[in-house]
Amino acid sequence: MARAEGQVEDALARARNMEAEAADPTLAIWYRNWIHRLRREVARCVQILDGRQADAKAAEAKALEARRAVRVIEKLRERAWDAHTTRERREEQKQLDLLGVMQYAIRHLGDRT
Repeated sequence: MARAEGQVEDALARARNMEAEAADPTLAIWYRNWIHRLRREVARCVQILDGRQADAKAAEAKALEARRAVRVIEKLRERAWDAHTTRERREEQKQLDLLGVMQYAIRHLGDRT
C-alpha cells in the first residue's frame, strides 16, 4: 500500500512537471489517467487489506475460542482422572482393610481352638 501511495505521489509530481512544461496535451492526459488508475489501485489495495485484517481478526477469535475449549477439556480430563484415582485408592484401601480384618480374625480364631 505504501508503495502504491508512493507511486501516486511520484505520478502527481511528474504530472505537475509536465503541465508546467505544457509540452504535449496527450502526455498530460496520459499522466492524468495514469494517476487515476494508481488511485484506484490504492483504493483496491486498501479494500483487500481491510478484508484480510477482518479475516485475521476472525481467525484470531476462532483460535482464542479453540484455546478456551481445549483448556475446558483439559480441566475436565484432569477432574475425571482425579476422581478415578480417588476411587481406585478407596477401593484399594477397602481391600487392604478387609485383608487386615481377615488376617486378624484368622489369628484370633486360631488361638481359641
